[in-house]
Amino acid sequence: MKSLYINILLTCCCLALHLPANAQSNSKNFDRLDGVVHDINNKPLNEVQIHVKGKKAQTYSGTDGSFSLKNIHVSDTLIFAKPGYMHQEVVIYSGSFINIRLWPDVQQVGEIKVVSTGYQTLAQEKATGSFEQINSSLINRATGTGVLSRLDGVSSIAFDKRIGQENILNIRGRSTLFANSAPLIVVDNFPYNGDLSNLNPNDVESITILKDAAAASIWGVRASNGVIVITTKKGRKNQALAVSFNANATMAAKPDMFYLPRMSSADFVDMENMLFSKGFYSDDENSYLHAPISPVVETLIAQRDGTISTAQANEKIKAYKQQDVRKDLQKYWFRQSINQQYALNISGGGEKSAFVFSAGYDHNLSALSGTYERLNLRSDNSFYPTEQLQIDVGAYLTNSKTIAGRDDYTSLITGNSKSIYPYASLADARENALPVLKDYRESFKQDAEAKGFQNWDYYPLTDYQNNSNRTDLTDLLFNTGITYRVLPGLKAEAKYQLETAQTQGSQLYGKDSYFARNLINQYTQTNANGSLTLPIPLGGILQSSDNRLISNSLRLQLNYKKDWGKNQLTALAGYEYRTDQNRYRLSGDYGYNADIQTSQQVDYKTSYFLSNYSYYIDNTIPYINQFETRRNYNLSYYANAVYNYDSRYSLSLSARKDESNLFGVESNQKGVPLYAGGAAWTVSKEGFYHIGWLPYLKFRLTYGYGGNVDNTLAAQTTIRYVGLSSLGKQTYAIVVNPPNPSLRWEKTGTLNIGTDFALLQNRITGSVDYYRKNGKDLIGFQPLDQTTGVLNPATNLFQYKGNVAAMKGQGLEINLHSNNLNGNFKWQTDLLFNHTSNNVTQYYQYSDNGANFVANGLSVTPIVGKPLYAILTYKWAGLDPETGDPQGYLDGKVSKDYAGILNNTKVGDLQYSGPAVPQYYGNLRNTFNYKGFSLSVNFSYKLDYYFIRSAVSYTALFNNWNTLSGDYAKRWQKPGDEKTTNVPSLTYPANSQRDAFYNASSANVEKGDHIRLQDMTFGYDLDQRKLKGMPFKHLGLYVYAANLGVVWKATKTSLDPDYPYSVKPPRTISLGIKANF
Repeated sequence: MKSLYINILLTCCCLALHLPANAQSNSKNFDRLDGVVHDINNKPLNEVQIHVKGKKAQTYSGTDGSFSLKNIHVSDTLIFAKPGYMHQEVVIYSGSFINIRLWPDVQQVGEIKVVSTGYQTLAQEKATGSFEQINSSLINRATGTGVLSRLDGVSSIAFDKRIGQENILNIRGRSTLFANSAPLIVVDNFPYNGDLSNLNPNDVESITILKDAAAASIWGVRASNGVIVITTKKGRKNQALAVSFNANATMAAKPDMFYLPRMSSADFVDMENMLFSKGFYSDDENSYLHAPISPVVETLIAQRDGTISTAQANEKIKAYKQQDVRKDLQKYWFRQSINQQYALNISGGGEKSAFVFSAGYDHNLSALSGTYERLNLRSDNSFYPTEQLQIDVGAYLTNSKTIAGRDDYTSLITGNSKSIYPYASLADARENALPVLKDYRESFKQDAEAKGFQNWDYYPLTDYQNNSNRTDLTDLLFNTGITYRVLPGLKAEAKYQLETAQTQGSQLYGKDSYFARNLINQYTQTNANGSLTLPIPLGGILQSSDNRLISNSLRLQLNYKKDWGKNQLTALAGYEYRTDQNRYRLSGDYGYNADIQTSQQVDYKTSYFLSNYSYYIDNTIPYINQFETRRNYNLSYYANAVYNYDSRYSLSLSARKDESNLFGVESNQKGVPLYAGGAAWTVSKEGFYHIGWLPYLKFRLTYGYGGNVDNTLAAQTTIRYVGLSSLGKQTYAIVVNPPNPSLRWEKTGTLNIGTDFALLQNRITGSVDYYRKNGKDLIGFQPLDQTTGVLNPATNLFQYKGNVAAMKGQGLEINLHSNNLNGNFKWQTDLLFNHTSNNVTQYYQYSDNGANFVANGLSVTPIVGKPLYAILTYKWAGLDPETGDPQGYLDGKVSKDYAGILNNTKVGDLQYSGPAVPQYYGNLRNTFNYKGFSLSVNFSYKLDYYFIRSAVSYTALFNNWNTLSGDYAKRWQKPGDEKTTNVPSLTYPANSQRDAFYNASSANVEKGDHIRLQDMTFGYDLDQRKLKGMPFKHLGLYVYAANLGVVWKATKTSLDPDYPYSVKPPRTISLGIKANF
């Protein structure tokens, strides 16, 4: 407070010193007065009202803080007003340019945030909706190539990191069943249709998350999943040239291959011995499929047949027991990854223009020996030819190249539905690559090679070197806009954006690759005289893809702002037209010679008997060519208005109508109107309000509808031509969508009740929001009459996909910021608390058999009254103390009738353990600053959810070598073990129904609650005073560490609840430098 008064006093003194020098100019008039308004941190302030005291002349500052006034007289008094800032009066004495600085109103919350909806910017103080803003300091707190990944841990967005979820992010939970669940991403006022990995996070100034209907409804049918508005950095008028540079390198350890519990090699070998003694492998020995037989079993066969001695067999088997493929994977498969990132930003501006230019370069070396390179070039320019006119032109170019290395280790399978055996060796003692059993028995491969077939060995360590998998991407984003001030307070603007992207993929399986050799050998024909004919010629196999996007967006909009007395009205109305076209082509070439870039023709129509099936089964050569084109047309009309009285009361109203070519067969069915309204009351500004410890209090209430769309559907019948039929050898088509003239947009109604507050002289600030969501007309599946003959391509069942579902959800969000210490040593705390839940309220349950609805929570399982991701299992009754058999319930009684349990358990009899996604989650972040040093420590938590751990299945273990569970060693082996384990005894032959019951029983349910140390960052900043004689205004060094581990978890297993089925990401550490010139 003291520094605030000193700054005000100094400004008054400066004005006083100006008086004598300019007293002689008292009669001068100015045709035009220009100026710029900043805050105390020298950041431009937009939407500042500037009017001449006692006159009607007024204007508003632009986004760069600049303003102009005509016909100003000497001694005129200008009044500068902006909510959240102290009014300032300035008397004009001389000059044609003034620089104004506004100070925050100490009676209001410290920093006044301006949020962007993508259509307009609003002072958050006057907004009725629920917004969340992430500033550049939080965005740049983390490192990494992507933008959205930097929101993890600093926002209310939930990131689902479980296997198969591909890091799905949700705002306030999922709002749909089977349609698009991703939030809408808006970049500089327009939806972004390209790959999000194209965006350079160093170009981002701020990110605003629109969460409720009032905030997001302006986006209409794309808003029900929430909206993420990304605003990039801009230049400012009359800004001195500024140059900034950022560089960092991120290093990661190798993934821990011993993290997931696995069956030991010794146990697996002992099991194979047992199975061999019972004749389990006899069918494989005589199979015409030439199924692979493991090295241990081959050794036992050789011993049985007398080709090796018992001692030799025992020696080999002993060696196999000591080998663990995970050791080789850890040593040879992975490398330490290194990611490098460089970013340069240049900005500036004069009286008539402002610009920013940036360049970014990323170079990543993955743990699988792949590379990724990305170049970003961005230019954004604003021109002000007249006081009324602003012209914006921008371009964003991304060029990236991805070269794949090894496949993920999970692709290392033996084939024929068999996983890799746990004692496989990938390299010898001299680190030379070794062949590993794959697809066929060794004796079959040796016989085939003797007949002239190509070598059939598979070398997993080096095979990737025979392939070339490359993806090249070019994305160009061009936008332009014109804003013209028609009248005081009324602006007209036209914006246009063109996005064009091309992704070209080239997957070349070289002539020496296993893929090429295997396919050529499969189709090789053995003639009567023993000679060979190759329908697929020798050489490589090339698969080329070309994916192109062209998106055009046009927006025409009127903006109106009017202040009179204590009233303020801000309104907009507009029209939007958007077209998106995607073209995809996939082509294949056989016999490809990379040196001279030629290929050879093959016969796609003839069916050839396959050598690997002993010529009993025939098939045509795989036809790789594919073409696809999608065109979407969207037309929208929208309007929004916000009325504010005396900075105390706010009312907002939004309305929008979207139309699309996907919906309806009649014109009046193609559109849907959506609306939202809200109100806000700043109680602390009332005259009767006198609560000293709570200086700021505001209440908000909103309700409205947002929409969602599934672009895979259409109201009219659509078909897709697939290729050549294996029967008629002709091109054929399948029905992708049966006719559905009543197809509609999904709609989600949202009620939001919120409050913003400040406590203890603004030491603690925050917000609390409670919301309820009601989704209707949601896309789902419903049975279709089988006589239609239409199979749904997504499920391969007689179903159609349409508006057949509904769901409800609710939640609570708390956001707190505390300035604990404000001296030389500063300590700030940020707490994010989120609660979200949802339940299906309408869905056609096609069966009452519980077996169809047993769920591990990895996919949506719609059951009325249950959440979308639910853990549903069979009830568990423990192990039989005499046999170790698993026990469940049938007709309310303990039972081992597994067929009866699987076939007769009703949906209502299943045990609901709870949701599979956290109902409560958030972060606690503490930041410390002392004399240029800073330390930030971020903890995350996820509570009230469950997961099912991988369990032993003897059927899968015997037949598929599935060792994905470490429970084999914990199995019941003698009476009394049931007191310490739930793992059933081993039985032979394996009972698949017994295994199915146990794997889907509640015995394997674990609580997922945990707290983790998510990341830490440490930095040291030097300002210009410490950099005398150097070209820097500011220089910062920083270290960032992530994936630091779980500090507490509810489960007693060794599993990380975020990664119960996959290897967890390794710890990373980043070193970086930031400089301003």
